[in-house]
Amino acid sequence: MKCFKGVWAIAGILLVGFTTVSLSQEAFADPQLVNGYLNLDDVDVPPAGSVPPGGIYAITATFTNTSSSFLKQPFFKVAQLKYNSNPLTPAPECTSCDRNGTGVDCEQDVDIQNGFVIAPGESFTITFDILLPRIANFTFLTNAYSEVNALPQDIWVP
Repeated sequence: MKCFKGVWAIAGILLVGFTTVSLSQEAFADPQLVNGYLNLDDVDVPPAGSVPPGGIYAITATFTNTSSSFLKQPFFKVAQLKYNSNPLTPAPECTSCDRNGTGVDCEQDVDIQNGFVIAPGESFTITFDILLPRIANFTFLTNAYSEVNALPQDIWVP
């Protein structure tokens, strides 16, 4: 399964009993959309029924940069986050985002071990914390963005 979008679709099918996890295609100027540069290696979600109302549904995913490009300061941007039975309110929130709130368009940085560049073949793990005011089916769609073709000297080592 080398296709990032295809693997997310499979993950969405496996989770259909509780939620849908998927990637959507969205135009973005700079940094650019890099969904196709990443392969989803693993996804871990809480067992159905284990998250109480008001609890955090943590989606932990491991990705590998399958491209030949260096990815500088990658982040994920939430494209959709809602309960499937509209209009359930309040809506779910992505509390792990670093910028732009906790709903659609919020952004979460990738915490990279060696600084801020993901080299070709390198893997990383990210956890999306979804606050569920109610227990109901929800949809969470996100896209990956990065500056592409960053040079190896952009790697910062503390």
